[in-house]
Amino acid sequence: MNNPKVSVCIVTYNQEKYIKQCVESILNQDVDFPFEVIVGDDCSTDKTLEILKSISIETVSYTHLTLPTTPYV
Repeated sequence: MNNPKVSVCIVTYNQEKYIKQCVESILNQDVDFPFEVIVGDDCSTDKTLEILKSISIETVSYTHLTLPTTPYV
């Protein structure tokens, strides 16, 4: 995606029940400008990250997912 005009930022931690609906509601918006969705996951211990990966594979043409190498202590 070139030069998005809007960046939608989501911060999440252990939100497996809600993260799919949250991201999909953003992706389903009918807009006439480029946008990006940035998700910051704070080392969730549930299935939040797995759900985010599946959404990006299914619906997004470009994905940049950076994972922490170790959880915060």
